[in-house]
This record gives sequence, structure tokens and C-alpha cells, in this order.
Amino acid sequence: AGLVMAVTIKPVLQILTPAEFHQAYRIAYFGILATILHGIQLQLMFGLAYAKDTATISKVTAWTAGMKVLLSWLFIYLWGFYGAAISTVITSFVSASWIFHHSQKRYYLKLEWPALFLVAVSGVGLFFWLTTSDFSSTTMYRELVTGFVPWLKGLVGMTFLADLKDGKIPAALAENGPRIAEIILTGLISAAYIVILPLIHPPTRRRIQAKVTARRP
Repeated sequence: AGLVMAVTIKPVLQILTPAEFHQAYRIAYFGILATILHGIQLQLMFGLAYAKDTATISKVTAWTAGMKVLLSWLFIYLWGFYGAAISTVITSFVSASWIFHHSQKRYYLKLEWPALFLVAVSGVGLFFWLTTSDFSSTTMYRELVTGFVPWLKGLVGMTFLADLKDGKIPAALAENGPRIAEIILTGLISAAYIVILPLIHPPTRRRIQAKVTARRP
């Protein structure tokens, strides 16, 4: 979900916000990364939760909150809004690492580092590819712009959404065909990231292999 949001946030902001906010997608990248790190922290704190060590969790939260304030003051002074976003990412990373360190002492979890490395590298690689590539010359992009988006506009025009807010929704579809096509195309490609699941999760791989074997004559 974070990858899908990251690769589609630019056209989403271009559709939903005034022009002066369009460059905010760069700041949004940091916010999405911080959210992903927070989700990772929730997974890595199993040992502390198992031991009911809420005191350590509270201490880490308090210390990293203080660090966030100090880093925000410094980085905002240096880099403005980007500084606030960068401080959030750094704090989230430190918090997740600190929590994991203490959690392993309470209940050791053997992590599958090769699989985690594959997840991280493939996700980052897919992000950079999708955010730096131009898909406007592809057949699927043209089909979305000339076929699907007009069809969607016509479909919306037959519902109550056509008159909602003085017809702004059909107007937005008509004006933002290329951006909507970009959202759909990059969103679908990034969602295909899930295909690595059989590579990193043996039970899923075994179930798929069993189904394939069962269908063979």
C-alpha cells in the first residue's frame, strides 16, 4: 500500500490541490516512508509486547519524541518543510531500531534477512523505476486516456455523482485524463509487487506449487 501511494501521490496532488501545492509530493515521499517505518516497528516490537514491557516502549517513545523536536528545529532551520519531513524519517528509523534492539532481548526472533533484503531492494527499485519513467507512449496508457477515462466519465454522468458539487467530478475526469491514466497504470504496476510473495514466504510458494501440480494432466 505504501508503494502504491508513493508512486501515485504526484498525480493525485495535481488533481486534488491548487498548483502551488503540486510540489508537495516530494515531502509526501518522506511521510510515506515514515509511515512504513512505523509499521515495521509495530512488527518488530513483538518481544516487548510478549513480555508486557510497556515501560521500555514508553521510554523509547519519550526519548525519540524529544529527539524529533530537536531535529525538527535544526532541520527546519536548514531545509524548511523538507527538514521537518527528514526529521520524521530519521526519528522513525531510530525508534524502530531501538525498539527492535530491546525486543530481541525479551523474545528473540530469527529474521530471514535475505528475504527482507529482497523485499527492500525490489520495493525501492520499483519505486524509482515508476517515478522516473514516462509511460505516455505505451499502448495501455493511450487506451486508458482515450478509452477508459471517457467511459468512466460517461458512467459517472449517469449517476448522482454527476450533479454533486455542481458537476465537479465529471469535469475533473474530463480535465485530468492523463493524470488519472498515470494513477491507474503506475498503481497497477506497483501492486504487482505482491508477486514476490511466493519467493519470500515458503507456505505460499508450496500452496501455489500444489495447485499447479494438481491442474497438470
